[in-house]
Parts: sequence; structure tokens; C-alpha cells
Amino acid sequence: MKKKILFLSLTGMLIAGFFVFNACKKASPAIPPASTTQSDADYVTASTDNSRAEQTFSDVFNASEDAVTVKGMNKTGQNLLLGTCAKVYFESGHDSTKFPLYVTIDFGTTGCVGLDNRTRKGKIHLVLTDRYRNTGATLTATLDNFYVTEVANTTSFYAVEGTKTITNNGKKTDANGTSYSDYSVVVTNGRITSPSGAYATWTSTRERKEYLDGNGFVAYWLISGSASGINTLGNGYTVDVSSTDPLKIVPFCKWIEEGAMTLTSGGNSITIDFGKSGSGVCDANATALINGKSYPFVMK
Repeated sequence: MKKKILFLSLTGMLIAGFFVFNACKKASPAIPPASTTQSDADYVTASTDNSRAEQTFSDVFNASEDAVTVKGMNKTGQNLLLGTCAKVYFESGHDSTKFPLYVTIDFGTTGCVGLDNRTRKGKIHLVLTDRYRNTGATLTATLDNFYVTEVANTTSFYAVEGTKTITNNGKKTDANGTSYSDYSVVVTNGRITSPSGAYATWTSTRERKEYLDGNGFVAYWLISGSASGINTLGNGYTVDVSSTDPLKIVPFCKWIEEGAMTLTSGGNSITIDFGKSGSGVCDANATALINGKSYPFVMK
């Protein structure tokens, strides 16, 4: 999963907002110059607020999976986020002998740098109803005084609130006959407050298909579904990822490999194309589709 978001030129900015995993990006010179209209400003704000929410709650997903791995509830054994300074422990009065399990991820109060070079503090409380890989298992993550910075930034913290619920819907088979684990991922009451005090809200309902390699490790995820929010200007927006062109996420790749997503705000839409299905290429190339025109650009 990939991350980072910072402002570019206006259209480059609203493009940047779509990136779940690696957001500081560089727009191609072919992309139109910045406009000064309020609608464009609202568009940019919606896209950047959504990007931060996507990235942050993807982090919560990764941290939660890492924590159940640490506690032996996840057979993959991969650690995608937690650094050595994060403590994972059973909450008082609970242990591994009886479900539901109550586990806390504690990043401390001064700041803990993760494997993605972001600094976090606060806690994530997890409730796991069964072994994570068992059909019907539900993992609920609730944030407690949780803060996170951008990459390589140890001082500018964003406050994050909300609950993320992950449900294992069991093994399924796709149209190609390939088996995958199907998870529903729901974010409720999401809220991210910037260091300046401005805040945005966010909710999301996604399907995450998890494909394993021959050794039982995650090979890639396919993600589809919808999200909506109120940006820091107080205006609403929606984001959609079609199940026919889902986002393909590969562990340890810095960018989204394939798929497309569409952001709509104020009656206008932009689609970001990360690559065609089957390309299997981990690179920084993407395309913005704006008013029927294609604008290639490079993610950084």
C-alpha cells in the first residue's frame, strides 16, 4: 500500500488526491494550468481530503493485520507497517485462549516511526471475533487519541477518528477459476483534523479480494467500492471504484498497479487510470481523464 499527499498545481492537485498509497506526485506538463474558480478549489480540496482518508484508513487496515499476525491469528506472517517501537498486547483480562480477542496497538505518546516512515502516536483497539482467516471472522479497529504525520515528518500530526470493520466473507472463485479470500471493509464516523484545526469527514464501503501466492503470502489485492465525505470547505463528494476495473495493490509496490477510480464533486467528475488490467507493471505512470481528454502524468 502506498502513501503521501501534497499540493501541486490545481489540476495536478485534484489528480494527486486520488492516490491511496503514494501521493506526492508530479503532473505532466500536458495537464491544463490551474484555474482560480471556487469550483476547482472545491474539487482540489475534495480530492486531497479523500486521498488523506484513503491513505490513513489503509494504514489502519495494515496495522490491524500486522497486529493479528504478531498475535498468531494470521497465517501470512507479513508485517507491512508496524515498526519496532509499536507495542501489541492483549487488553487487561484477555488473552489468546478465548474469542473475542481484545488487542491494543500502542504507538506511545511521543511518536513511533513505522515501516512506511510515517510517525504515529496513540492507540488502535482491536476486537477479533475468530481467527482472522476463518470465514465470518470480524476485526473491528477503533482509534483512540490516534495521530499520524506525513512521510518523514515527525512534528505535524493529523488527528484521526473513526472505526474500521473488516469482515471475512470466505473463499470465493473468480471468473478465471482462481481462488481468493473476500473481505468487506467499512469505515464509519471517519474524521481527520489537520494541524490547523480544519477537518473533513469520511465513510467508505469496499470489497477487498485477497489473492495468495504459492507460499501462502499475499500476492495482491483487488479493491472496489465507494466512499463519500465532507471536505474541509464543508462540501460533499463521492469516490467510486468499479468492480469491473478494481484497484490492484501489490505488497511493497510504491504505486497502484492497475485500475481506475472516479471522484465526483459539484456535479463534475475526474477519472484516474492507473493502468490496464493484466499489465502487472509496478511503475509511476498514470492518466487523468478530464472532460474527455487524457493527460498522462508521473507519480512521485
